[in-house]
Amino acid sequence: MDIATTKIDTITRAKKYFQAMGCSSFHMSREYPDRYHEYRRLAISEKLEREWTCEAIACAATKLNNRKTRPSDLWHIHSQMEDLVQQLQTVDTLWQIYETTERIVPRLPKHSKVLVAETIVGRSHIRYRSGLVFLAYDLNEKAIFRHFSEIANDLATLSSDNDSDPERRQAALDTCEEIRKILGFN
Repeated sequence: MDIATTKIDTITRAKKYFQAMGCSSFHMSREYPDRYHEYRRLAISEKLEREWTCEAIACAATKLNNRKTRPSDLWHIHSQMEDLVQQLQTVDTLWQIYETTERIVPRLPKHSKVLVAETIVGRSHIRYRSGLVFLAYDLNEKAIFRHFSEIANDLATLSSDNDSDPERRQAALDTCEEIRKILGFN
């Protein structure tokens, strides 16, 4: 579907548009305001949007778990999945990304390891509480929090084997350590 030219006049097209725009009203309205206006006229319920977001998360997990997915694409798909999980902020979707993250770690190329570590600990300043570790903590999934912080630490450490960006790697390690201190898991 060519989003720029295809009218959003059916539920099927609305779903494709919604998912193509990362399940985000912000992106829909910013990138294609005319399509967004058409989308809004369909009066899609929040419940249906949440279902479509869950489907998008499941689709990302399927891609990540597929051995045919190029290892160099894993970090980007994982990051997109994290965005969707952050939108829903449910225990079920947190578990999905946690289990998927564990499966992809062995397949990550060295240069992607720090990128996934950053997704786990967050790319924003720590005061904004971004990243999967804070989501796990906020959802009271302390075991996932601990495992995510260990995975992030390991990934940032392992990325040093091919250290083209030592500052980035060290920043991920420092952020992980600071989060563990702030949340009392050191």
